[in-house]
Amino acid sequence: MKNMTPEKARDQATALFESVTEAVGSDGWSREDRWVSCGQFDGENYIQWTSFAQRFEETELSPSEAVDQVAAGWRTLGLGPSAGPDPTVSASAFSVSDPPLFEGVHGDGSITQFTLSGNAATFSASSMCFPGDILELQ
Repeated sequence: MKNMTPEKARDQATALFESVTEAVGSDGWSREDRWVSCGQFDGENYIQWTSFAQRFEETELSPSEAVDQVAAGWRTLGLGPSAGPDPTVSASAFSVSDPPLFEGVHGDGSITQFTLSGNAATFSASSMCFPGDILELQ
């Protein structure tokens, strides 16, 4: 947990998001990034970088093709995502997630997800939790 830095956390989220935009395009995204607290452990403050983006535009690839391409990109970045239909969103939705959908977050607090249904796309990523002072980073 202690080998993560604020710069690495931001860079990782950016690289993950770029894998998404390579699959579905970079236009039309609304994105919000911020630091959040993971709480205190053994008297030390822990933080994580979170990123959320959404877009409402048509894509050239089908949802299944797009999530497969995103999953491949995330694998090159060291993630172990699973991709497939996501009936919790809609009958036509597909998602890619690390960890797999419905398995919560990794033990270090990290999670990355991308969902595409029709012309609606969402991306979210939370880095692993690591020591830091959120007030110094705001």
